Amino acid sequence: MRAARLSMHCRFFVLATLALAGWHCAAAQQLEGGESFDSQVIDDGVQGVVIDRTITFIGRSFFSYFSGEWINHPAQGKFSLSIHERPSARTGSIIWIENERNVVYRGVFSPARSAIESTAKGVAQMLAGRLEEEMLRRQLIVNPDLAEDEW
Repeated sequence: MRAARLSMHCRFFVLATLALAGWHCAAAQQLEGGESFDSQVIDDGVQGVVIDRTITFIGRSFFSYFSGEWINHPAQGKFSLSIHERPSARTGSIIWIENERNVVYRGVFSPARSAIESTAKGVAQMLAGRLEEEMLRRQLIVNPDLAEDEW
């Protein structure tokens, strides 16, 4: 039994080593073309995704109304967003939206749920314009003293 376990661990180690060596060879072949690894753009092809990280009915309702409005905007395919929620018994729910690890919207919703639909649709329209303006600002303003996410 112990020999079988040891044999299984050895096989896993050999397979992992071979896989890592294969990846290293493929990366080395790409670098032989004269480009540095840092200069290559890695595109995973995932854009226009809205991730639901909400917990309560308030958050799920906000996500449903927001995503229903967001999908109608032309900006929808350019940005990936994640919607987060922190529920509170006293104040309702705090909902925030992140784009590229930056908080682009934060709001507090009461447990009454009366204005969720109108607010979510308004936030979707507002974010579409704001994110496109920020993208244009990044493309137009080139300052070697600032990093890409600073302005």
